[in-house]
Amino acid sequence: MPAKSNTASGMPVCLWREGTGSRSSGKERDADTGLDYFGTRYYGGAQGRFLTVDPGPFAIADPQSWNRYSYVQNNPLKFIDPTGKMLVLNGTDAEDLVDELELKTGYKLKRNKKGKIEIDSSVKRQTKGTSKELANELKEVIDDKNTISIDVGHDQANVFFDNYSTQELDMSDYKAVNNQYPSLASSLLGHVLEEYQTAASLGGFT
Repeated sequence: MPAKSNTASGMPVCLWREGTGSRSSGKERDADTGLDYFGTRYYGGAQGRFLTVDPGPFAIADPQSWNRYSYVQNNPLKFIDPTGKMLVLNGTDAEDLVDELELKTGYKLKRNKKGKIEIDSSVKRQTKGTSKELANELKEVIDDKNTISIDVGHDQANVFFDNYSTQELDMSDYKAVNNQYPSLASSLLGHVLEEYQTAASLGGFT
């Protein structure tokens, strides 16, 4: 399939290279099956659907998300799904946590309107004064096939640093620890990410 010169503005061209199609999403096409491989799922371009359900969450208020086989809520001009994997940070203090994760890991992070966190691969990770352990844990969580969702707030009731069963994290507790013991705060963040990742892989928080 030759490259098209008249693609829509801002959309990458589709290329054909050595029998493997590199699609506009950047994923490879399996020459034998004609399916595009997304790491966790195969996508059938002819059908416009994935062949297995989306492991990510759906929202009751968003009917397009109810279709677990669709690609990016049937809106590929606006959204992409590069991995099918997700770390979601929501709540009143979510941006504060993103800032702290950037500071402590050295990664440049992106958070969309639905709270999905991604590492900006175009920006080199800063290593000076950052935690390699937390950076590795954050990357592992973002690359996980399961969705890890955390509600980030301030002075939350019944939450000391975090509440495992409700998936909440309290930034006031985090900041209190970080002011006195920055290394401990990094370790606690890594622990929260690790245990939430484990719970998601086991099917729930109980």
